[in-house]
Amino acid sequence: MIFQGTANSSELALLRTALNEHCTESGINISNDAMRAVVASRIFSLFENGVDSLEELKLMLKEDRPQSPI
Repeated sequence: MIFQGTANSSELALLRTALNEHCTESGINISNDAMRAVVASRIFSLFENGVDSLEELKLMLKEDRPQSPI
């Protein structure tokens, strides 16, 4: 899907779910507004570029995270 400049209520719910699930899975505290804003910005950027499913958003966000050295 191509982003049309606005998000409807179901798209906003999807973006909110992606944010909350990613933050929970990444250990980002709900009160860490600065870090959540960074993640939210990345999610919206992905959405603007056509990533429009929860699974895709979570995968792309996971790929963004630094990996622990083995």
